Amino acid sequence: MSQTLEEALEIYKAVAGSSDLEARAKGIYQALDGLMGEENIAALATLEDEYLRSRFSSKSIGTKMSQAGYNKLLREIPLVDGQNSQQVTRKDGSKVLKHWFFKYCGLSKHEFDETGETPNEWDERNASDRVYKRLQQNIEVEPSEQIQVAQKLIHSENPWEIATGLIAVSGRRPHEVVARAKFTQITGEEYRVMFEGQGKKRGEEPAFVISILIPVDIFLKAFRKFRSNPEVKEVLKRAKSEAPGDISKQNRIVDKLTNKRLNRIVKREFAAILPPRVEAEQQSEEDEADINNTALKAAYLAIATKRDCEGSPARQMLFASKLAGHFIDVDSSDQAAMKRIDSKLRHLVTTLGYMSYHIKGNVPFFKPQQATTSYKNLASVRVFPFDKHQLDEWQELWGMTNQADVMSKIFELARQALTMQPQPIEKEEIEPMDTTAVKELEAKLEIYQQQTEQKFNQVLQLLQNRSSQEATEASASEQTPQTEQPKPVEKRQPKQPSRDWESVSKAELFGEGDHNPAKGTGATEERIRRAIEAIMAWNDQFPHDQNPERKWSINNRAVRDLAGVNGIAVKEYLESHSLLISDHNIKHGIANEYHNRVHKSPGKTTKDLIFEEVYPLIK
Repeated sequence: MSQTLEEALEIYKAVAGSSDLEARAKGIYQALDGLMGEENIAALATLEDEYLRSRFSSKSIGTKMSQAGYNKLLREIPLVDGQNSQQVTRKDGSKVLKHWFFKYCGLSKHEFDETGETPNEWDERNASDRVYKRLQQNIEVEPSEQIQVAQKLIHSENPWEIATGLIAVSGRRPHEVVARAKFTQITGEEYRVMFEGQGKKRGEEPAFVISILIPVDIFLKAFRKFRSNPEVKEVLKRAKSEAPGDISKQNRIVDKLTNKRLNRIVKREFAAILPPRVEAEQQSEEDEADINNTALKAAYLAIATKRDCEGSPARQMLFASKLAGHFIDVDSSDQAAMKRIDSKLRHLVTTLGYMSYHIKGNVPFFKPQQATTSYKNLASVRVFPFDKHQLDEWQELWGMTNQADVMSKIFELARQALTMQPQPIEKEEIEPMDTTAVKELEAKLEIYQQQTEQKFNQVLQLLQNRSSQEATEASASEQTPQTEQPKPVEKRQPKQPSRDWESVSKAELFGEGDHNPAKGTGATEERIRRAIEAIMAWNDQFPHDQNPERKWSINNRAVRDLAGVNGIAVKEYLESHSLLISDHNIKHGIANEYHNRVHKSPGKTTKDLIFEEVYPLIK
């Protein structure tokens, strides 16, 4: 059914004031359905093009139109050559009918111009050298540090910290972990699972094997815990309610609701150990935010490929592409599909954009630290939720591997408190106090006593529960209950340095000449201490309020590069000496996190420069 331009414009006016692109796309479809004539179509398409360009840059117009459904809806309009469409030539030389709307709206106008004078906005949109710059780098990732941080996160009570850990060890996208992913354990495989639910595969549902950087049973347990969280369920519920039946749009909604909080966790937890994929002196403003979920995926691909694939660089590249889901294998028994499989190798270019990290040496299969006590011999004890939280804090504070050890220490402390004799208090003559002040102190004391009594009763209740259970078990086995003296809990003491490292020469400690870097308890800390001391000496040669461009801010990256140690050790040292380091950086006006980017030199990295300038000052 044909319609006039006036009728089409009336339909268009109904959506012209809307900022909802999906509503506008539907209105455009209704207005163009049956509208013929290039001039008529151009009049309407030009109005929409002006609106889109007033709201979005040319970098995003194509994506916005695709997401809103302009392309999909207009494909449903019957095309008549010369009346509402014309033949255009594709890049491969084939010809296809395309609606005139796209000649006047969007980024494909050049396709209708056989003279080649119309600029190709798609090429301009996709123009970038970011991937090329990344591929020029030689940025190392330390796999054990990466996995240890991820392992810590998946045991968190915060669902988004768990999600970040899951992404780090599986390389999946955020919306896949939150909403789409299905992981199935493979019999006999401890570090591989079958994955389904890949995003960006419209109409396809591939299932393929991926590597996991931690044992599968730990990964799946954390994944089930994450998916069962009410907050996570609410995100998926909201996405489904806003876009029923539209999986692609649901994925975008999930990303919108979760990406910022996930990226904040990534930056907080991994910034000290995961370098940006572009060296500081080559970074742009866009690169400053490079520590994100995409960087986690890039690190995952480097670690998993190094661990699980040996052979030529080409074979490793193909393996990484399979892990990322860019290249999907076909059934080898399908001869017709196998004959066409080479055409899929073009997708390896997508994987190439992630391959900016490298790994030195081999990657061992990660094994979590085992509990010090066998769980088979432990009795079951219930605690209140708020006490469970306190147990978690004490477990981390005391460096224990399980809560049974924590409970044992609590019982020992309680026994010590119960047997402690009160010390006599010598009376002193004091001046009379104001009655009001005395009453206020008495009221505070009463509240404190009530709180103390309540906590003490909880400890006693736990002791009674444990004693009662032990008595019941003893009675059941017809054994006479015996009272055993509790074994004193051995207090964990920090390891003492294996040598007097301060007296060790620089050459031996740092591995100069024929020496290898010294190893042993305390060696790493001494290298860090000397590196920081050298940076301070370098900065102190300049007046505190001058030459900031020559100074080096003391941060994780600078110390790690100079001392040649891992980022976790540097992080712990910086945190334990935070006041000293902060005072120094502030004194010299170099406290900004990105200050060291001022150090630039053609053909040299910041690591090269800090070695040239500061390393000679290490004593």
